[in-house]
Amino acid sequence: GQTDTPLFRQYRTRNYGTNYTDGWLHPLTPYTLDSKNEKPPLSVKGKKGNTQYRQWLALTLGDSSKQQQAAAVVSDFLRRKAGRLKQPLARLWCFGFEMDNMKAKCWYDSQMPLLPQADPEQEKAFAGAVQRLLQLASERAELLRKQVKTAMFRHPGEANAEPMVEQSFWQDTEASFYQALDDLMKQPDPLPVYRHWMSLTYQRSLHLFDQWVLNAPIEQMDDARVAKARHSLGKLLSAGKASKALYTIIDSHQESKHVNQPAG
Repeated sequence: GQTDTPLFRQYRTRNYGTNYTDGWLHPLTPYTLDSKNEKPPLSVKGKKGNTQYRQWLALTLGDSSKQQQAAAVVSDFLRRKAGRLKQPLARLWCFGFEMDNMKAKCWYDSQMPLLPQADPEQEKAFAGAVQRLLQLASERAELLRKQVKTAMFRHPGEANAEPMVEQSFWQDTEASFYQALDDLMKQPDPLPVYRHWMSLTYQRSLHLFDQWVLNAPIEQMDDARVAKARHSLGKLLSAGKASKALYTIIDSHQESKHVNQPAG
């Protein structure tokens, strides 16, 4: 909102663009960092399927598990507005072309809420909780895709990938994810949110499996193969790494609660 004197009156187009070096970071661009600090930061590129909420943490607060940091302009906005935005009134608008060797393939844009935290420790705990929700969602979206493929094809390894199956999971659970964020903002205990998210994503995964498989061409249907794939999906959804991590957190808190309760 500040006014300034115009500093540029013309520009020159350079073939093949400009390669920014020496660690210069564009303030409007999120980056992936090298964990060993041996390589310069790599700008995050937009690509198909990345505009859903799976990117929310990386684009707003940064995702430490993936060494990703939000754009400087986003971090600066959240830092200045921390504690003053009680509701997600501000939104982040991400947009751009997917390019292929100077050829524009597709235009993507997505909007997502910004949720500034007043306290750095509170923000760290919030980001950690969101990270667990996203890890579970990513795991279950991938399992859904694999088991749909297993159900529909006799030789799933030879079949082409079907990104729309995974996309359907992200689209189907997007509103519930943002509701989970709102719940995490309002209550300090994340356990109820974890339980609800685990149950919801489990049920939605099975529901979407049924939708995709039952809508497949009849000549591809094999009842025994479908039943086996669905049964396996149910087991895998609870046995994944992200699922076990959340189960461990929930169980440890419950055990701690029982230990701390006075005898009587």
